[in-house]
Amino acid sequence: MAPKSSSSSSSKKQKSTDPESSSSKASKQPKLPTEYILRPSKNVTLKTTGTIYISPKLLKLTGLKKSQFIKVSKGLVSLTGELSTWTDAEEDEYDMNVVLISGTYLQSVGFLYGDRVKLLELPSQPEYATNLVVESLDGDEKKAKESISDLGIIFSGLTIDGLKITYADSASSKSEKALEDYLSELSLTEPTKSNSTAATPKLVGWIKNYLNFNNYYRSRYTILKF
Repeated sequence: MAPKSSSSSSSKKQKSTDPESSSSKASKQPKLPTEYILRPSKNVTLKTTGTIYISPKLLKLTGLKKSQFIKVSKGLVSLTGELSTWTDAEEDEYDMNVVLISGTYLQSVGFLYGDRVKLLELPSQPEYATNLVVESLDGDEKKAKESISDLGIIFSGLTIDGLKITYADSASSKSEKALEDYLSELSLTEPTKSNSTAATPKLVGWIKNYLNFNNYYRSRYTILKF
């Protein structure tokens, strides 16, 4: 009997491996972005000011979850927000390397649209605020309590809806002594001063008390206690 040709044998081997190679190609995951481009989010409200939007596809690929807190970082500067996704209907509008954030949130830390940033997971959620000092820029101090309650996450330096948060602390920062020192200094300094915890995120909880504080420059401040 004549021996089988090597060409016949190799062609059979090739046929048997073809389905496997096509299967591996189909299961290959797209490459994740190493940097993301900042773009403006739509229909921003007080409640969505601190929301960070990414692609639904990116959410699945990375294992990230909606409503978890995520850090947007550029060099030594960063901000923290609550993660969400744009809708499936908007998938054609944005690439997977795009991140949507409100302009108010970006300006408070000096970011610009078009900046390239990194996304970092937080090991734990931010602390809850214990004291806030809010400057009313439009003279309506009553609005402070209502507006702050709608903001899920804040930080010193954030300016929004006619209000500026000039001081924010948490339970771990010896809050009462730090607040007293800040108010004492504030009464003798320019009203634009913010405390040293700028851009350190704090969560907003239930407001237990609020009172007014007038400094030397007659600017109206509201102290919120949680």
